[in-house]
Amino acid sequence: MRINNIQNSYSFKTNPSFQSFQREIVKPNKGLLYCNDTCFFRNASFWDQLICFLKEKYKNEPKVNVYNYGCSDGSEPLSLVMKILTQEDKELEKKFLPVIAKDIDEFVISKAKSKEFFYLKNDERKKINFYTNGQYRKFFSEIDETNNGCFAFANNDLYKHIDFSVADIRSDYKNIEPENSVV
Repeated sequence: MRINNIQNSYSFKTNPSFQSFQREIVKPNKGLLYCNDTCFFRNASFWDQLICFLKEKYKNEPKVNVYNYGCSDGSEPLSLVMKILTQEDKELEKKFLPVIAKDIDEFVISKAKSKEFFYLKNDERKKINFYTNGQYRKFFSEIDETNNGCFAFANNDLYKHIDFSVADIRSDYKNIEPENSVV
């Protein structure tokens, strides 16, 4: 698992390494509590490496529990589901799906559960198409296009492979299955 450093500087807010969805939760007298910053297929080389790692590590296991804490608006668990589905391997799907996606923020979980549209910048659309082996249109239905991107819905087939809920990993870790689990 790769964990990127959180940059606590002004430049983090103006130039993050990912961009599709951004939201900051600030509390008076306490400052910034947490951020939701995410996009589809962030950390580009990670996705192919993750699938290879999971296949090898769990090759002898019939079922693996996959948890995504800090799932924000669902971009990352949707990315993982798309990557698994594009492998066209039913055994892989049975083994690693559904993804259990959780976030501390009720607003973003509500957004994910509502299957609300995404604003996808052109480079993000290209990334989705690349990492799904040219299957962008299989997974997204565009509703309006702009100069820099489009508004699109993720197709319902993706959502049936994700279980979204509100949870704080600091207390919810007790609910993680101790065997055959990936967080």
